[in-house]
Amino acid sequence: MIKKLLSHIGPFMIARYDSALSGPLDVRLEKGHLALNSAHANYSFSRIHAIMRIAIRSSTIASKHDGQILNLGMAAGTSVQVIREDLKLDYHIVSVEKDPVIIEIAKTHFNIQRFENHQIIEADARDYLKASTQLFDLIIVDVFIDTQVPAHIKSEGFIGLVINHLKPDGQAVFNHMKVKGEHSYAELLGAHPGQVQKVKLKEPYNEVLIYTQPSHKS
Repeated sequence: MIKKLLSHIGPFMIARYDSALSGPLDVRLEKGHLALNSAHANYSFSRIHAIMRIAIRSSTIASKHDGQILNLGMAAGTSVQVIREDLKLDYHIVSVEKDPVIIEIAKTHFNIQRFENHQIIEADARDYLKASTQLFDLIIVDVFIDTQVPAHIKSEGFIGLVINHLKPDGQAVFNHMKVKGEHSYAELLGAHPGQVQKVKLKEPYNEVLIYTQPSHKS
């Protein structure tokens, strides 16, 4: 209780991990809530929770009778919590996370295993899509190493893989940080026939786009 109170004055360190993939990772109490941060970015909860809540609520997934959801870049489980606890949806979720240290953190500190009908797969997002034949109603792409989206994720080939795994009328949510000189997801998505919607965010650093698959493939 004292730690929670102190965290309203400033972040309170709970644990630090060193990851070969992600670098230093901190679990901290921030304003009474646990958050996961890399060296320069918020990975889960805190600021990113507000962003992903707006993003997922802006999709049409809640209007579907049933659904299959693919969560690429699980981190500590922000998007899973939004789907389960904010939207109250019990649809099957597959979460893909490449970093085994982050999976350990999600289980140890964030109790990610409490969510039923949720499968966690340790894999690279691109490798998972190449191996999978499943189609999804919603694909969330929230893949970062610190502040950067890996080059093989923000690529034409990867975008094509994501779109090929969407059901007709399915949607993909793409989150990235605006970095001068880098391609945006908007440029890559513009080459495909679906509709692209920019989600309105209050903060200036992230851009979230929603791609909607056409009802019928052309």
